[in-house]
Amino acid sequence: MSCVPPWAPAFENCLPAPVEFVPENGAFSAKSSLDLNEEEAVDGAPKKTRTFSASTPFTFCSINPVNNSPQARTCMFRGWLFDNHNTGVMIFTTDRRMQKYSQLKANSQFESCFYFEELKKQFRMQGFIQFLSLDEFPEFDTELNTPAVTIQPVKSFTNLAGMGSHINSFNRMEKFEPKVSFSPSLASALASTRSTTSVSSVSTDDLAVTKEPFNYPVYSPAYLNYISGACDATMQRPSMAPSEADWTNEYYRVWNSQGSKMKSTFRKPAPKTLLTSEARKKIDSITRGVDGSSDDAGLENFTVVLMFVNQVDYYKLDGIGRRWIYTRIQDDDWKEQEVCP
Repeated sequence: MSCVPPWAPAFENCLPAPVEFVPENGAFSAKSSLDLNEEEAVDGAPKKTRTFSASTPFTFCSINPVNNSPQARTCMFRGWLFDNHNTGVMIFTTDRRMQKYSQLKANSQFESCFYFEELKKQFRMQGFIQFLSLDEFPEFDTELNTPAVTIQPVKSFTNLAGMGSHINSFNRMEKFEPKVSFSPSLASALASTRSTTSVSSVSTDDLAVTKEPFNYPVYSPAYLNYISGACDATMQRPSMAPSEADWTNEYYRVWNSQGSKMKSTFRKPAPKTLLTSEARKKIDSITRGVDGSSDDAGLENFTVVLMFVNQVDYYKLDGIGRRWIYTRIQDDDWKEQEVCP
């Protein structure tokens, strides 16, 4: 089975193909992987290649706690948590010295927007974030196997048949204690939590904004492989919750996927500090690669931002236009509604 969110396949189909870098005259130049033949050889020897995921820019908005105003910037999508879209958790990176880090510490809500111009498709996501760095892992409720989230406004449907136990639990101000049991024997427990429905219209009365805590299930890489059938079915069921080693490995996986130029930005002077002559010299030496530091020198500033998505607005602008709203009700359970564009 798969616990991939229902909107994720359409989103992934919009992403550019991976890019391979092949040496030309001693330097690496980018070419689409579709144009490359890995069996090609130069002077009888196979070409050396490097493969990178093509970067996808998007707009990310946080709230400035000083004046409660939205603040937008362009970020680069870095893929999925644990390199697995089944998590439904999107990631990008930041420098912990930047304003968005402190803003998201104060208020973890976000809205992001991806627009794929050639395909005429737009995805707007809302949700909350958690940070992953050398000294901080996502806040985690080991009993529920979910990040511990506090006071996050989310959209939830109040008129869904069969969802009363979930909806009622939203109407409490104390710590969220869901009615759903987190003790599945196999993948059937995850499969039973997903339902999607397409309807012709949606009323604003169908949506209610709540400010109670909201939980998002997160599964370990080993467990995701287990339920997807990617490992030996006779093996013992692995732990559902990610371990400290899983989080550490994920942090270094994302760090090691960055190029040297990107890594160098994390050892430059803090963003938005005054440009003194000393700072100018440091930036110049780092840019030219003569500062004498290793690529890992700025690692303590490198932070992975995990975007836990609660709602997606998917808009196809071509032709007559079509639009869908995906709202996460609880755990892996999503509601899909087609609305007027």
